[in-house]
Amino acid sequence: ERNLNLDLKIIPGADWKRSMGFEETGLRWTNPSPNMRSLTQARLYTLSDGTRQVLAALREPVTLRLYYSRRLGAEVPVYGAYAERVRDMLGEYVAASAGKLGAIEGQAHRRFAEHF
Repeated sequence: ERNLNLDLKIIPGADWKRSMGFEETGLRWTNPSPNMRSLTQARLYTLSDGTRQVLAALREPVTLRLYYSRRLGAEVPVYGAYAERVRDMLGEYVAASAGKLGAIEGQAHRRFAEHF
């Protein structure tokens, strides 16, 4: 469909089990992205099997709301960076929920936001 003209090679894994953590493989870590420079950072953006089970077991739709002060994020960059991580993780939750989970972002209540 996209005519990417790729040479794909599938390499079978030996002595590997789905339950294994990466450190148990004995392999050298290679950064999959400039934003994931360590295994710890990569795990920040990975849903655990338990989380996937909870999402799969949802019986009715659930909406998560993220309230965030953009002003605070602009004034204190670490808060802005953390909010991006939360947004990314919420996106992963929504994608893994088979349509049962929604996430929306709202403005912090004016009285609350005034303190920040």
